[in-house]
Amino acid sequence: MFHPIFHLAFPVRDLEESKNFYVTTFGAKVGRVRDKWLDIFLFEAQITLHERPSEVLPIREHGVRHFGAVLAWSDWETLEIALMK
Repeated sequence: MFHPIFHLAFPVRDLEESKNFYVTTFGAKVGRVRDKWLDIFLFEAQITLHERPSEVLPIREHGVRHFGAVLAWSDWETLEIALMK
């Protein structure tokens, strides 16, 4: 059975550093990997990280753009415990 997932793509300064952040911090799984982009799977979403440092805004210019995951409370507690270690 097909289960649709949410997909988001955005630029990052450093592909390896960004991959390590999502994998280490949130337990994301790595999907396809290419020279300048890769997919990670996080909370039923496919996120494509594109190494395009010139497109990454300075923090003071980020504005309100963001994404988030809505989790069951028990999943949040599990994640919170893992982050506290």
